[in-house]
Amino acid sequence: MAKRKQTKGNSSKTLKETVKKLHALMKKENLYEVELDDDSGFFLNIQRSTGLYPSPGTIMPSAPAPVQDEEEAEEDTKDYIQSPMNGIFYRAPSPGADNFVDEGSEISVGTTVCIIEAMKLMNEVQVERPSIIKKAIAKNGSAVKVGEPLFEIEVL
Repeated sequence: MAKRKQTKGNSSKTLKETVKKLHALMKKENLYEVELDDDSGFFLNIQRSTGLYPSPGTIMPSAPAPVQDEEEAEEDTKDYIQSPMNGIFYRAPSPGADNFVDEGSEISVGTTVCIIEAMKLMNEVQVERPSIIKKAIAKNGSAVKVGEPLFEIEVL
């Protein structure tokens, strides 16, 4: 294990106290992110969670990128069901059970399409608009992050 080089005035106790003071200031001033850097290459980014997540199963179109031809334009305007939180993605309610949805499934508002396990809680992801599942992107049992596409859909 490599040893950290400590410089004068940068003890871990001082750093902890500074971070605590920054956090208190962020709360007081209602700030959610602070970045600090100096000439020595030191960089610190502190982010405070809002505690808010997008509603489960929010359908968000991907941002279209500049494209050269029509075929690429079609691919960049696809709609997805994105993960509303970090966790483990499950396509079925339990091992061995049928998937909530499969490719080609027509789904209506409120249909559960998967479960995201986060902090030992099973969170159902539901759709907000009628759609057709075009493709399952996330793999069953895989870790997913907020905003990661789970399913490619066609909104009806």
